[in-house]
Amino acid sequence: MVIGQAIASVGIPLSLNIMTKVATVWFTPNLRATAGMLVAANYGGIIAMFFVPCIATGEDKIEFALIIIAVLCTITLVPHIFLPARPAKAPLVEPSEARPSLLRGTAVLLKNGHFWILCAVHGINVGLSVAWGGLFNQAVTPYGYSNEESGNIVAVGMVAGALGCFVAGPILDATKRHILFLKLMAPLMCSTYVALIFIINRGSLAAILYVNALNQFFLSFMVPVVIELGVEVSYPIAESISTSILWQFSQLIGFILILVMDNFRDEKGIPHNNMFKALIFQACTAGVCMLLCFAYNGRMKRSDAEKSEILPQKPPMTHRELSYGQESTETLAITNEKNAEKV
Repeated sequence: MVIGQAIASVGIPLSLNIMTKVATVWFTPNLRATAGMLVAANYGGIIAMFFVPCIATGEDKIEFALIIIAVLCTITLVPHIFLPARPAKAPLVEPSEARPSLLRGTAVLLKNGHFWILCAVHGINVGLSVAWGGLFNQAVTPYGYSNEESGNIVAVGMVAGALGCFVAGPILDATKRHILFLKLMAPLMCSTYVALIFIINRGSLAAILYVNALNQFFLSFMVPVVIELGVEVSYPIAESISTSILWQFSQLIGFILILVMDNFRDEKGIPHNNMFKALIFQACTAGVCMLLCFAYNGRMKRSDAEKSEILPQKPPMTHRELSYGQESTETLAITNEKNAEKV
């Protein structure tokens, strides 16, 4: 079981890193955010969360559920074998600027301050989601919530997160206001973490479900925004390099946040093992993410380069036109001198 889970987990970073490359190769600029969202969104996980419990109703049905999942995964693999690497006709004329190599591109990114701000934003945003998802059950059960209730809250949150990604793609493609939505969603995301501090101990399942759903919606909306901005500000470096660094940074920060927040568990508090201090730390960390979003002002380098390639440019003058222009200038100068002598 552990070996199978480890092998399956290898595909997760591949699917996350490929989103921007697939969107760039197969889709025009006005569909890239939507395409990237469809590639990376965890719709299969949401379906499985509701579908598997209906099949695995007992211990004797778990093996049958695993077989069903394996069959579905195999069926989805078949079309990828026949898909070409690139479309027959490119959706857009690629900018003529050369792309640096992997090592050169990574070295350039290390000096890009705007990209590192995005790394911190994406790392904290996704990292908090990872940490909160891992510790959510331990944070709510001390206040009397059952495992079934916490599972339902997590399930609704996953649906809300998928909806956030689904909405973000078309909106970004239609408006191209990535930085605006980054600065709009960040305070909304932060406010949900602040709200969790005050409602966890109130005994209201509906309030926690609602706030957690909003939290997952806002932070998931920010994911395609930051990924697209990372590609834009790092251009002409390959999309796969910037996307990979963003996701690796987020997983690293998520791992660190889990360890830090788990240490805030209050074994002597009331109720026992409550994580009230962890919630405060979580909200403060989200506040840092919000401030970084407000500080970001990077350029949309890829969009600017593509616009310069698409816009018609005036062709260079021929030798005859240059000669004619030079003769006209000399004639005008002689005429002005004669007029000055007459005066």
